[in-house]
Amino acid sequence: MKLFYSPGACSMAIHTLLEEIGKPFELEKVNLRNKEQFSAAYTKLNPKSQVPALQRDDGSVLTELVAIATWLADTNPERHLLPDDPNDRARLYEIMVLVNGNMHPQGITRIYRTDKFTPNEADYEAIRTRGREIVKEGVGILSASLRDGPFFLDRLTIADFVIFYMEYWIVFRLKWQLPHKCAVHYGAMMARPSVKRALETEGHPFQQA
Repeated sequence: MKLFYSPGACSMAIHTLLEEIGKPFELEKVNLRNKEQFSAAYTKLNPKSQVPALQRDDGSVLTELVAIATWLADTNPERHLLPDDPNDRARLYEIMVLVNGNMHPQGITRIYRTDKFTPNEADYEAIRTRGREIVKEGVGILSASLRDGPFFLDRLTIADFVIFYMEYWIVFRLKWQLPHKCAVHYGAMMARPSVKRALETEGHPFQQA
């Protein structure tokens, strides 16, 4: 397998998950700052011009973070990264979509890729303010959804890796303090060797909530 990633991007969720699963994989960096995601070579691989993308052993390419995470869990059942209970599985997808389908594209993107929402620079600050509001609203929902234990459900699942990348952005990029339950979750994920290996490879610092 080969993961196409960019350091610090949401592909961090798949990178940490691959480290957790422990099977061999390669990494290929896509420099988003240099617009490599729009290169002919990469768009042939992934026409969406996004990371992550996972090239599987048969040469086929899987895109979309939640889809990749689900496939990795399903093909590594011994890791028990997906719940069997239908309600728990629904809740797992509910929280992943909150993070990857709302907080990230509607909140974080407004803050850091403001030009995607308007060509008028005079509107930038209002759009960034709304982005921060969306992230804060999401953090509130996320905190209320977490249990008292260290993980989203009663054991580690793919949802925890998706939640973690958002928590990392909140701590490291936005420099906000996490609510207590999110801080407990973040600390538990930061303590995992798989997460440490991925962060070291990507060149990120360890930072507690």
